[in-house]
Amino acid sequence: MTIPEVVIFLLDVSNSMLSPANQLDTKCSCAKAGIEYFFRRCHWQTVACIAFASHCNILLEFTKYQDLLPYAFDKWEIKPGDSDRNLENAFNFAERHVIEKFGLNQACQVIMITDERSPQGHRSFKFKNPLWRTHIICMANEVNKDEDSKETNRMLQEYRNLLNRRLPFKITKNHPKGNMAFENEGAFCFISYPQTKDKIINTMDSIAEKYFLPYKSTLLCGQIFLPVVIYPTIHTIDGEDVQELVKVISIVEFVSKNSFRGEPSRYRFWIFLDDDRNDIKENYNEYFHVLWLSLRNENRIAVAWLQDNTFATIEVSTTPENRTNQTDMSVASGSYFYFTVYSRNISSDLLSSPTVKS
Repeated sequence: MTIPEVVIFLLDVSNSMLSPANQLDTKCSCAKAGIEYFFRRCHWQTVACIAFASHCNILLEFTKYQDLLPYAFDKWEIKPGDSDRNLENAFNFAERHVIEKFGLNQACQVIMITDERSPQGHRSFKFKNPLWRTHIICMANEVNKDEDSKETNRMLQEYRNLLNRRLPFKITKNHPKGNMAFENEGAFCFISYPQTKDKIINTMDSIAEKYFLPYKSTLLCGQIFLPVVIYPTIHTIDGEDVQELVKVISIVEFVSKNSFRGEPSRYRFWIFLDDDRNDIKENYNEYFHVLWLSLRNENRIAVAWLQDNTFATIEVSTTPENRTNQTDMSVASGSYFYFTVYSRNISSDLLSSPTVKS
């Protein structure tokens, strides 16, 4: 499974990350352990790592090979005296790098690991692509007195302004204990002192489960059922549990692709064949790609019924290989579908409107 999304880690390497996270480790060493764990946990992801302080440097180019990461860490040293760091500059650097590599439409998730200092930004930041997600892991200092607590409150307020995102009460008022918030836009994790490698790894595991592990589903087409996975992971659509909503996807009709241009959608996902359940004896791979080639060659989409009388459409992705005229099964190797869930006020019309039916 090759997911058409990339992940960028932004690792704070200013000298404050050399401060102790516990009695044995620095904040930077704990952060590195978390990144290494993510590579192992989400081994299918294409990941890059950028080090930032007063300047940004590419620590590791986009890769799926986790063995390259320790070598990248070994060759990088935090420079004494480099105490400046600006989060907005780091975000801009990451965005430019992705656009130069893959183009403006590339899907991406950004994971930043930094310390407790102010983000040094007085305005909100937004990526050009509104579907990008931003996850912040903030490693706090030890709170020794009331003044430290007030400074932390100010810092959290600045993060809220920078991300233009609500930080829940459990973080802003209970920050000495540390806490995490998981929103559709991304995670904000405030990790209290002391931090350990296990604590950072557990935080990374929570982010992976919430945002990077695909949903397992079953795609039904007549009497054929295909084990599939749905990606990306989000929590809710209009208050509905997405994992429950997409547990079973049943194709009920095939219609002209041109009929759906401009219709209001709720969210777009990708559908992949589930490699973990791909039993060759059941011909899952063959059926999946026959459907893929049929939709591509006939310029059609499939209308699918979901739970709670919600409808969605399934269509071939617009990658370069999909625009060829070849019909050989190997062309579709590694292919995926776009899977779009529609708003309720249009769902009931997908099957009944005479302009929709072919």
